[in-house]
Amino acid sequence: LMEMVRLEEAMSDVQHLLSKFPTNLRGLPPAELNDMKNEITEAIGVAKAAGVPEAALARAEQYRRKLHNRILELKGAIRVFCRVRPMNKKEMKQGDKGVLQQLDSMTLQIATKRHGAIETDFTFDAVFLPGTQAEVFEECKDLIRSALDGVNVTVFTYGQTGAGKTFTMYGTPEEAGTATRTIKELFDCIEEEQERYYTKVTGSMMELYQNDLFDLHPHSDFNSGFEGAMAASE
Repeated sequence: LMEMVRLEEAMSDVQHLLSKFPTNLRGLPPAELNDMKNEITEAIGVAKAAGVPEAALARAEQYRRKLHNRILELKGAIRVFCRVRPMNKKEMKQGDKGVLQQLDSMTLQIATKRHGAIETDFTFDAVFLPGTQAEVFEECKDLIRSALDGVNVTVFTYGQTGAGKTFTMYGTPEEAGTATRTIKELFDCIEEEQERYYTKVTGSMMELYQNDLFDLHPHSDFNSGFEGAMAASE
C-alpha cells in the first residue's frame, strides 16, 4: 500500500510540473530554463525510483529534452571558453606582470603599453581566471546529455605550448580534468538509463602532430567497445 501511495505521489508531482511549466519556451532566460530542467529531471528520477512505468513518463521525458535542447540553442552550437593560466614561478621570478583583467563572467580586458596605454576587450561564452576544474566542466556538462540524445559533440582545447591544455583536459588525481569528468558523467548517465536502453560505448585515441594524424591504439582491441546497460527498450 505504501509503495502505491509513493508511486501516485511521484506521478502527481510530475504531472503538476507539466501543468505548471509553459508549453512555449521562447523568451525564457537560460537560468529559468535550467531551473525548470533540474526540477523535471529530479521529478522523473523520483518517479522512476517509485516504480512509475516508462510509458507514463514519456511526456515528461519529451519535455525535459525540449528544455535541454532550448538551453543548448540559446548557448549556441559552438561555444568558446577562455581559461587563463596563472603565472608560473619562472615568470614571477623574471618579474613578469599580468596584463589581463576579468570584467565579468564573459569578458576579458588586455592592457598593453606597446603603442601607448591600450585596453582591448574580448568576449567569450565563459571566462575562467583560472577557475576550478569543476567550474570549467560544469559549463560543458550538458553536452554529455546531448551526446546520449544523439547529437554529435566535440570538446577540445587549443593554445600554445605551456598554456595549460593538458591540465584542463586531464588534470591530476586530486583535480580531475574535463576529459576524466566527462567519461565519468557519461557512464553515470548510462547507468541511470540502463533499465530503458542498451548502450555500447566505443573509443579511440588519436594524436594530431604537425599535420599528421597518429592512431595511438593501432593494434589494440580497445575499439571493440565497452558494453553498458543490460536491458534495452525503444
